[in-house]
Amino acid sequence: MLKLFKLVEGRSVDVVLIAYKDGLTRFGFEYIEEFFSTTGDRIEVVFGEEPKGTQELVEDLISIITSFTGC
Repeated sequence: MLKLFKLVEGRSVDVVLIAYKDGLTRFGFEYIEEFFSTTGDRIEVVFGEEPKGTQELVEDLISIITSFTGC
């Protein structure tokens, strides 16, 4: 992710293609998209949202809670 940010900052890319939003980040996609737009770059999502199973949703929720608690 840091390498991608450096490429965007250095204006080495114009468009970042990803299959699904989750392929880039589990949450906070809008923040990354906004950062890219400040340099004139954009993110293109090819397939939109990938359907999730119950286990994946539980794992996402645990990841979010863990990040907010600073563990």
